[in-house]
Formats: sequence, structure tokens, C-alpha cells
Amino acid sequence: MNTRSEPASQTDCFLPPGLEARCDFLAALVEALEEQVSVIDDRGTIIYVNEAWRRFGEENGVPPNTQWLGQNYLNACRQAKGDPIAQRVANGIERMLSATPGSSVTVEYPCHSLQAQRWFLMRATRMTTAQGCFVVVVHENITRRKQAEQRAAALSMRDPLTGLANRRAFNHDLSRIWLRCRRSHSPLSLLSIDIDYFKRLNDTFGHPAGDACLKSIARILKRHARRPEDLAARIGGEEFALLLPDTDIHIAHHIAEHLRQAIALHSGAEGVPHATITASIGLVGTIPTHTMQPDMLVAAADVALYSAKCGGRDRVMLGVA
Repeated sequence: MNTRSEPASQTDCFLPPGLEARCDFLAALVEALEEQVSVIDDRGTIIYVNEAWRRFGEENGVPPNTQWLGQNYLNACRQAKGDPIAQRVANGIERMLSATPGSSVTVEYPCHSLQAQRWFLMRATRMTTAQGCFVVVVHENITRRKQAEQRAAALSMRDPLTGLANRRAFNHDLSRIWLRCRRSHSPLSLLSIDIDYFKRLNDTFGHPAGDACLKSIARILKRHARRPEDLAARIGGEEFALLLPDTDIHIAHHIAEHLRQAIALHSGAEGVPHATITASIGLVGTIPTHTMQPDMLVAAADVALYSAKCGGRDRVMLGVA
């Protein structure tokens, strides 16, 4: 870095004479970083940017000869009034300008391009020297971490054996769909499904046959969850659920009977007779209201399922929500 009075180059840092050696060393260090780094003064004006900052700008449409030094970064963020992320960045930087030295604030944000989805972490850190108050702004690419988090989150909502939504995902989506149906006064139906005599099947043919049976049932359920909002889930060992928004009880009853028949006619695993695989189904439907809760629908479906079991199994029983 140089400290001449002439217009500074893109790698210059506005520091007083006598610090050339230290400034040169630190500049070389920061220039080597993959993170995008800038330093702003107490007015929000950029006094330093590293190569990664300039390169990222060029990759995202900023002209190569852009003079970053002297631009007011804080004002640019404030002026992006339709961008909530820019406002969060501006607010964080403003807090750092009056914070205790060493304090920092972080903002995670998406910055997707036409080619790929990307996420970044902005960290603004208060720095005070003899020359005044500064804020170091670092933008770090955290895309790999966010993608790993998304994969982990998706796995946490899936049953590993069948690939269906698990109980956690079912409860989450039930609450969301319940609220939507309540706002639109739309019907919502729920099928509670239990494989008959599943323990006997496991004991007779072994757990691999039982697992194959569950996978087959899951495939049948997926075929009956035809619309994007329909949700097929495995909520227990041999317990499944089929949530049907915007579906009244009459249509849901037809779907439930068709599902029951499809299960009864399908061999769940190699060497397992058709007759050993049937399902009992409890069916309830309602139009959600403010006086009802989602768990009331689940409880009513479970009661209807119990009635189907007590009534001889391999049948559909209607319940009252």
C-alpha cells in the first residue's frame, strides 16, 4: 500500500506515513483471503477493499474499473429501501459504529444467481485505532454449509425406510394446511391407516419381509397422494396417514376405499400371501374453524381407526371431528 497524496489505487489503504511496512504486510494478508473484505470509516465510506471483494463485484455485473474507495457503503445499503437484507446490513453496521471495540454483528443472506443458489454471511466488526473508528465488513460464502443444512433438514423430515414424510413432517404440514383451510373455509380430510396383524407378519416371515411390506404400502399411498398439497406420511411402526386438503368427506371416503382395496390386492413382500396384508382405515373430515385445533382431527381419526379394528379390520370407518 502507498500513502501518497495522489488518487489511491484499488489496493490502497488510507493510512498515515510511518505505517507503510505494517500496512503492506496486512494488505498482502487480506488480499490472499477468499472472503470479501472491506473497511469503512465512521461515516460509512469505504477506505479499503481486497481482491476478493473486487472480483465478486465484477462477477456480478459491477464494471471492472469501478472505484470502490470513497464510495459510501452505508448509504448504498440505506438507499436499497426495497431490500430487507440491505437494511439489516445497514442497521448492523450502524450499531457497530457506536459499539464497544471488538463487537461484531452477523447477517446471513441468500445471493442467488441465474447459474446457482448461493448464501453468504456478512460480519461487521468494530475496530478502533489511533486514526479513528472503523468497521471491518467481511462477506463469506457459506453455500456449502447452507446446502448441508438443507439436506440434513430434509432428512430429518423423512422416514428413512419408506421415503414418506415422518411424524415430525406430518405435524408441521398439518398445522400449516389446517391454517390455510381455515382461512379459505375449505374442507380437510384425514385418513389414519394401520396395517392389520403386522406383528404376526413380522414374526412369521421375518423383519425383511415386514420392511418390504411397509415399502409397498408407502408406494401405494404415494399413488393416492396425487396433488402437490396431499401428504402421505408414516407416523409409526405400521401406522400411516394420508392428509387431503380441499377434499370433502365423500370424496375422501372414495379414496379411502380405493386405497384399502389396493392394499388388499397387493403382495407386500416376496413370499407373503395377499391375504396377510390388509389395512384398517379411520376417516374424518371437517372444515377447520377457530374453535378447533389440528390435534382434534388426529384424535378423531384415531378413534375411527380403533372402530375399524374392533369391527373386524380391513375396512374404512367414518369418524366425527
